[in-house]
Amino acid sequence: MVKVAISEFRAHMSKYLMYVLEGEEILLTSRGKEIAELRQPVNRQEAAREKLARIAATAETGDVVSPVIDDLGVTR
Repeated sequence: MVKVAISEFRAHMSKYLMYVLEGEEILLTSRGKEIAELRQPVNRQEAAREKLARIAATAETGDVVSPVIDDLGVTR
């Protein structure tokens, strides 16, 4: 992660944005205090598909259509 003052970032914005495009994360500071982070956006659709694939790999499925009889013998 590259730490840079906001004034430096403003002066050389295109350079730092190229770093972000290359996968680098930028931590912006103002008077030594961290104020923001810049990074590439997450492809939420792809991340969701990957998470579902991980869940599906360990999921157990059964009959979800037939009625269920609980411990009291009641059909629901």
